[in-house]
Amino acid sequence: MLTSGTILAGRYEIVGRIGAGGMSNVYKAKDQKLNRFVAIKVLKPEYSADAMFVKKFRVEAQSAAGLSHPNIVNVYDVGEENGIHFIVMELVQGITLKHYIERKGHLDIREVLNISVQIASGMGAAHANRIIHRDIKPQNVIMSRDGKVKVTDFGIAKAADSTTVTTNAAGSVHYISPEQARGGYSDEKSDIYSLGITMYEMVTGRVPYDGENNVAVALQHIQGNMTPPRQINPDIPRSVERIIMKCTQKKPDLRYGSAKELIMDLRRALVEPDGSYVVIGPAAMNNNLADGVGDSTTVVMDEEDIEKLRQASLKKDTSEKRRSQRISPEERRRRQLEEERREYEEYDNHHERKKAKKPVPVVQPEEEYDDESDDVNPALDKTMMIFGIVGAVIIAIVIFFIIGRAGGLFGGGTSNSKATKSTESSSVINTESSQVDAPDCEGRTQEEAIELLEKAGLKYKITEKEDSSVKAGNVISQKPAAGTKMDKGTIVTLTISKGVEMEDMPDVTGMSL
Repeated sequence: MLTSGTILAGRYEIVGRIGAGGMSNVYKAKDQKLNRFVAIKVLKPEYSADAMFVKKFRVEAQSAAGLSHPNIVNVYDVGEENGIHFIVMELVQGITLKHYIERKGHLDIREVLNISVQIASGMGAAHANRIIHRDIKPQNVIMSRDGKVKVTDFGIAKAADSTTVTTNAAGSVHYISPEQARGGYSDEKSDIYSLGITMYEMVTGRVPYDGENNVAVALQHIQGNMTPPRQINPDIPRSVERIIMKCTQKKPDLRYGSAKELIMDLRRALVEPDGSYVVIGPAAMNNNLADGVGDSTTVVMDEEDIEKLRQASLKKDTSEKRRSQRISPEERRRRQLEEERREYEEYDNHHERKKAKKPVPVVQPEEEYDDESDDVNPALDKTMMIFGIVGAVIIAIVIFFIIGRAGGLFGGGTSNSKATKSTESSSVINTESSQVDAPDCEGRTQEEAIELLEKAGLKYKITEKEDSSVKAGNVISQKPAAGTKMDKGTIVTLTISKGVEMEDMPDVTGMSL
């Protein structure tokens, strides 16, 4: 554990520890070069000793450093010093979503939708850069003091163009996807599943699956039945429940295809909370749930744990087969699980073949994720279209009026409507007839100057000023100057002399000072 005052990389001074996770400790530090506070995540010694893990950790952290999005905690630097491997990140002042849920019990629906949209936006930005988070959970979501939601901890994220099939299942078991629990292929839909579990906890105050150990929880993700959230909290809108159920389908192909699709339904749920627009496959059946879970930390399930999952599933199938030789509901369920297992294997094999045959293209800058371009509300879309048409008509009328006024159609000059035989010649005549030279008014009386301006079709404005060199009532100066070309109706400012006020000298002879 690092102590206060320790300096890493010659610039990061440790202030104190602010948190701990399954694989790392997090410290607050001051960047002495840029004079700002940062968060530094330091790998625990048991992981720092694993050269392969450290190598993956650095590669993935460097990939995360390339992300720039309002809903992702920025990664500034990655380094190593004296066997200490660390990541320097943006320091966000706030609390985790996990602590926020624990404080409130369960969240308001509009709050849930707002938070979920921001998490999905950050996920979508990462997916667009071929990065899978793989550990989406409330503990890895920070709610800043200004209301911004940021996803953090890309410590076990996998770049999608690297090897994603592994014998180890990484992640927090209460939020892990079925394919991760089996040690299979992980892609964008794995993050969507974890977000669905996080949404479930936001609306109900508890996670859908719990058990005595990690294997028991992971097994429920693979073959357990989720209690629909409306059975726990009847105030949840039907559309929100269906969004959660679609995100948490055990078959990846039944989930949302991308974060953009999820965001569209989340935004639509704000205006159509009881709509039936969410299309999903068979929903999970009812099942009893255990109460909430504490600070679920990230774990790495090795081959032994995964083998336990397989054996547990196999024993269940064997015992059910022995109970009855005829097709009972349990037998049908067993066969369904077996079919799902085969489909999972086909899903994994399909992606392995796809990666072997076709390299993943590099996403160009113009393909960056932009969730703001989605028109997800038809009613709002129609309203904006109407306002756009009305605005265009108003602008056209204003432009027509300005052009007509300049051309003398609405007064202020002689009409040139007779000169319409040729569009080109008409334009020239109108332009010439509406332009006049400013008359020379300096030195003239106010009345004479006004008469000259009115004859030229110009307007005037009078200001007065004391001047000993110009007779009172005469023009000292004009603006614009004489001879200036200007449109008829333009205002010419005349400065009129007030002369010099004269007073009689009093007789002070014989008076005291």
